[in-house]
Amino acid sequence: MKEVSPQEQLDSHYTGDYEVAFYEKQLAVIEINGYDYPFGAAHGMPVKKYSHIDLVTGEFFQLKDLFKPGSHYVKAISDIIGEQIKSDERYSYVFPGTYKGIRQTSLFSFQKAC
Repeated sequence: MKEVSPQEQLDSHYTGDYEVAFYEKQLAVIEINGYDYPFGAAHGMPVKKYSHIDLVTGEFFQLKDLFKPGSHYVKAISDIIGEQIKSDERYSYVFPGTYKGIRQTSLFSFQKAC
C-alpha cells in the first residue's frame, strides 16, 4: 500500500465499507462497497468489488484459480457475456460494439447455488 504524506495532493475522495458476503469452511468473500469522487469531476462513481480469500493459506483467489491450467476460460466467459448482452433486455444500456470481453485480471464474484 502506498504511503501518503500530508502535503501530497490526492486524486480523489473515496468513502466505503465492507461486509462478509459469504463464509463457509475455508472460503470468505468480502464485498467492498464505496464511492470514488475524483477531484474536479462533476460527480463520483460507485464502486463494488469482491475479494475471495482462502482462509487456510490467506491467499486471494484470482479468476484463473477457478479453472484448469491451459483452459480458454477468458474466451468462454467473454462469449457467454456477449450473448447475454445481445439477447437480454436487461443489458440494453450497453452500446453496441462496446463490449470487448473480459480480461484475466477482471474482477469477479460467485454465488452459492441453492
